[in-house]
Amino acid sequence: MSPTILKGIAVAAALTVGSMTLVTPAEAGRKGRNLAAGALLGFGAAAIIAGSRRRQYYDYGYAPQYYAPPPVAYVPAPRYRYAPPPWSPAWYSYCSQKFRSFDPRSGTYQPFHGPRQLCQ
Repeated sequence: MSPTILKGIAVAAALTVGSMTLVTPAEAGRKGRNLAAGALLGFGAAAIIAGSRRRQYYDYGYAPQYYAPPPVAYVPAPRYRYAPPPWSPAWYSYCSQKFRSFDPRSGTYQPFHGPRQLCQ
């Protein structure tokens, strides 16, 4: 049984029991009518709860179409596979961007370990 049907049965039982407890001794003759009214009210509430299930999604066999975003004109920055020829303006720019310790007078940089090396 589905959880919604079980909830509906629980609501019906609660309303039926609740209608039985509301009967006072003066209304003892109408106890049967109150019980029937509570049961009808409970099963009506159960039908509403069971019928209010979310509608299910049905797959019709085709996938939704997603459109790719338009291509973006992307021009990457020029990269050198190797350093430009030494002592050229491009070489100075390349080495000063690559190494923080680059010394343009000597053309060398200080690595983390070892002596200064020529930028290549």
